[in-house]
Amino acid sequence: HFFEWTHLRIDGAEFPATVLLARMEIEGKTFLQATVRDITVQKRAENSLRRSKEFNELVLNSMHDAISIIDVRDFSIVGVNKTFLDQFGLTEKEVIGKTCYGVTHHRACPCAPPEDPCPIDEILKTGQPATFEHKHFGKDGEPRYVEVTGSPIRNDEGEVIQIVHVAKDITERKRAAEAL
Repeated sequence: HFFEWTHLRIDGAEFPATVLLARMEIEGKTFLQATVRDITVQKRAENSLRRSKEFNELVLNSMHDAISIIDVRDFSIVGVNKTFLDQFGLTEKEVIGKTCYGVTHHRACPCAPPEDPCPIDEILKTGQPATFEHKHFGKDGEPRYVEVTGSPIRNDEGEVIQIVHVAKDITERKRAAEAL
């Protein structure tokens, strides 16, 4: 059996530990061997990682703009913030793993210039952030005008592997300009 529990040091201080129990037979007698491993450092690292993840989610979900993280290999969405889900009227399950152009443009293929320039293509060409105006569509098909800024996320070798895609809703501004 293997489990975690809080163990006591000789001085009475508690520490997190894993315990591995093994039954052994020696000369016809049954013994129980317990191997206790201090996992204080591991637990601190896990807690730090959890706090960091919670902080990142809090920051992203506090943003008023729709944010998505897109894998450049297949244009699949790997993460979104709450504003993104609210703006499109979708759930994470309906978005994660789907293509950005399928979710935001209701298209079967990636955006293509000159009508719909793709920030991902531009970033892959230049390695630099790119900003374009786009028309996105919510779940109900209602068009929303957005200013999209894509920024590269690089791996340790400097290769662009994902894009942070920030869509600022400019629908009201666009409609006001058209009305003038």
